Amino acid sequence: LTNSTGIVHEAAAVQTTDATADVTLYSKTLADDTVYVFDVLVTCRDTAGTERAAYSRRVRAHRESSGVAVLGTIEASYTDETDTGLDCTFTVSTNDIRVSVTGKAGTTINWAGKITSIGAE
Repeated sequence: LTNSTGIVHEAAAVQTTDATADVTLYSKTLADDTVYVFDVLVTCRDTAGTERAAYSRRVRAHRESSGVAVLGTIEASYTDETDTGLDCTFTVSTNDIRVSVTGKAGTTINWAGKITSIGAE
């Protein structure tokens, strides 16, 4: 596709063992002078089988003129969780967009995500 990143499908996984906020499940460095839309599906389960969650999130992100990554409005269209302390959201770090998750104190949780993105230059 001319002037496009094409559609990119990626998978990611991480394990949390506490309630630290914004643990990185996925990270991507955004190309300069490009706008993207990211769609993610994330699910998790603790190793004891008592906690579980699933999330669907969407956001526009861009990076202009060698600047930092900027997020648009995060659409949280689906949240289903057994504990409201669990979470999934988008964050940025300099030139990177991240899918970030929050686990539960004293609980080992396995997270998995499917990330779809497309960008226009």
